[in-house]
Amino acid sequence: MPVRLILFDLDGTLADTQADLAAAINATRHWAGLPPLGLPAIRGAIGDGARALIERTVPFPGPVEEPLRFFIGYYGSHCAVATRLYPGVPEMLEATRDRLRAIVTNKPERISRKILEAFAVDAHFVDVIGGDSLPARKPDPAGILAVMARHGIPAAETLMVGDSPIDVAAARAAGVACAGVAGGYADPAALREAKPDFLLKDLRGLLTIL
Repeated sequence: MPVRLILFDLDGTLADTQADLAAAINATRHWAGLPPLGLPAIRGAIGDGARALIERTVPFPGPVEEPLRFFIGYYGSHCAVATRLYPGVPEMLEATRDRLRAIVTNKPERISRKILEAFAVDAHFVDVIGGDSLPARKPDPAGILAVMARHGIPAAETLMVGDSPIDVAAARAAGVACAGVAGGYADPAALREAKPDFLLKDLRGLLTIL
């Protein structure tokens, strides 16, 4: 496949962030006077951005902006404590230096950049589009289209890589190919049913399709 631009999701694709997300959610629930949630319940709520995550995991009688503000503050200070890159990610990034790479995630941009910097992989990416970078977030294709336009890369030479049906839907809406990575946070059956163009066991398989 003649790919010049590779767009990566972050949570569940490049990095296992669920432990730090769970800690931040439970800190927010404690702030709101609620008992902690288990990891499976939190994992199922990840993917649509911070606001949706709070709406799904922290029932609150007042405006969602209040627990959201606490969550962003706490998570922003604790986003790289237990988070780890998935196996093979540093090697894959080194092997794809001849392509443009960017992040298109629903995680807030500032926190996304902080995680990339914590693992010294930020220099690999020409852009980081977060869930708060533009008025719309995935599955809207705005982030994908913005990076393509900024660097003058056509859809035929762009590949979106993610772990969820949200990434597949965003890629479809942008008219670009999509590689789905199993083993992230999405239900494996749901990822298969979304019918990505390529289904990878892990990110090391990306090199076989480029």
